[in-house]
Amino acid sequence: MAANLLRDQEFSNEYRVNLRAIEENDFEQAHRPLLDEFVTIIDQSKQIMLDDLNGRHPNSITHLSKPVRVNENVRGALFLSYPDQMHVVNKNTFAYINDGYAFVFKKLTKKGKPSGILTPTLRRQLSQGVFDFPGFKVKKKVYIGYVIQNSWEEVSDIYAVTIEDFAIDWKIDLRQNYKGGAGRVADLFSPDPIAPDDSEIVIRIKNPKKPA
Repeated sequence: MAANLLRDQEFSNEYRVNLRAIEENDFEQAHRPLLDEFVTIIDQSKQIMLDDLNGRHPNSITHLSKPVRVNENVRGALFLSYPDQMHVVNKNTFAYINDGYAFVFKKLTKKGKPSGILTPTLRRQLSQGVFDFPGFKVKKKVYIGYVIQNSWEEVSDIYAVTIEDFAIDWKIDLRQNYKGGAGRVADLFSPDPIAPDDSEIVIRIKNPKKPA
């Protein structure tokens, strides 16, 4: 009896591992072009931050200067490139939402988990892997996260990660099969960017303050 239970458990564990591997592969196959564009945006956002701060006096740079600039560069490029798919959720969190997937952009720890102060929101994200996406039918939430090395001098890794019960469910190395982002994404970082299809770009400010 005990031997049968152990065999069934091993079979169940092997089945879950194989199922997860199939899910990872299918996900990457379906989204690889988009994932490549995300990698391009993150890498170039970091480089623009370094170029911007190069030569500045150390007294003018705080511990938040680099992370804030990278985050804003990533956010700006994403909203400019995908205005219909990008949305702000949970106040300062932004996500690309399309076809039942929500891609949430976040700095990761070296272990591949979302980093930051363990607020109730982050604790809930780590324990359940969920956000509130009112008005959207989201079947899968995926972190598009980057690991920083050498005081923000290098983005060492970029992953697609799913979280469940404080643990990583699966993690895909997005550099492994990286083939380069689309030209229009690279154009976002040119000195004189051109809007795709010569369309007008409109920046909308949510909840603007009323004049005094």
